[in-house]
Amino acid sequence: MEQSKVTAEEINTAREKYRGVAKRGSILYFVIADLALIDPMYQYSLEFFIKLFKKRLISAPNPPELQERLKALIEDITRSFYTNICRGLFEKDKLLFSFLITAKIGIVETKALNNKEWNFFLRGPSVESKKQDEPPEFIDAKRWKSIQGLEVVHVNFMKITESFKDYTDGLMWKYIVEDDDPINLEFPKKYQESLSMFQRMLVLNVLRPEKLILMVKKYVADTLGTIFTVSPAFDLKEAYQDTSSTTPIIFILSPGADPMNYLKKLAEELEMDGPRFHPLSLGQGQGPVAKEKILAGRRNGDWVCLQNCHLAASWMDELERLQETQVESETHPDFRLWLTSMPTNKFPVPVLQSGIKITNEPPKGLKANIRGTLNDISEKEYESSPKPYEYKKLLFALAFFHAVILERRKFGAIGWNIPYEWMNSDFETSHKQLRVSL
Repeated sequence: MEQSKVTAEEINTAREKYRGVAKRGSILYFVIADLALIDPMYQYSLEFFIKLFKKRLISAPNPPELQERLKALIEDITRSFYTNICRGLFEKDKLLFSFLITAKIGIVETKALNNKEWNFFLRGPSVESKKQDEPPEFIDAKRWKSIQGLEVVHVNFMKITESFKDYTDGLMWKYIVEDDDPINLEFPKKYQESLSMFQRMLVLNVLRPEKLILMVKKYVADTLGTIFTVSPAFDLKEAYQDTSSTTPIIFILSPGADPMNYLKKLAEELEMDGPRFHPLSLGQGQGPVAKEKILAGRRNGDWVCLQNCHLAASWMDELERLQETQVESETHPDFRLWLTSMPTNKFPVPVLQSGIKITNEPPKGLKANIRGTLNDISEKEYESSPKPYEYKKLLFALAFFHAVILERRKFGAIGWNIPYEWMNSDFETSHKQLRVSL
């Protein structure tokens, strides 16, 4: 009995040392769970989270020193969850995800910001200041009310309104209000030294709200690292390696996106093409055919790809039932179910929660677009041209041209003269023409 008590105390002592890792895990889980409020397709189950968390505990670096081990675990878990979840998010939501992680770590773990600061960022001043003083000439009345509201948020903001009216400080504040790049400018000395990174962002958000995205990116990069501000490269094979025969892989589509070429390439690489690959575009009357393909695929170990699930909303209940009744021991280990769908609230939540979600849309920015295009070209293909110098130069020019056209999406589906949805298939056709011409 005494021995069991000693053993229990030793276990509790050892477990307590890993509380920091558990806390980081809980922060990540609740941020991920809240993503469903942004888009109905962003559904992740606790079972999915625990499975990935355990995998990282096993795979993370294992230094001999405990403190180094804990640090390595926390960094690896945070980075892995960011990478895994980001591959199922649209570009517009990836920075929001990393910002929420950073802010929640600051509130719950490091105490770098408090709830008052967070609420001010989300909602602005909670109570109107009783001060009736006039704002400086370079600030309008609305922003002045927000500056006054900052004084009750944290002691570091005390007398900030007086700083704006001081002649020397006022010139610095005016420069921040008017400059094209205010993010890296210095604040008046008192606030430059005392304000935290998040508090600095609060001030800049009041003075220059149009720069918020850049401020958030800098805050995330300075706090967690630059890797959390860069979209992970699209890697279908890596996503496949995280699946099993009972895990559906769901492509969340966006206008102009076509993941089928990537899927066919992967099937060919893994020798799952030809008679072992069964694509089917869902629509009226295709439900029974899809069901038969899934059941046959489970028996034979084939790949089944059901395209455009959003067009078969009435059959989604049957898809949910097929997934819930699937037994892993009775399913061939090579079987995979691939699904493609536009965002819709008709897609069955249990299937979303148990599956791996992947988005495939052009990255934002010329640099990200060029990198994504060149990453899709294998090293073997890149080095196979009989005229390597000319080929590599022209290929980069083609990738740059392709990126420019994709960036024009912000103006709508406008080609040079007619509406046209430019896609990766167009680049592949141009790439083939380039090789033929050389």
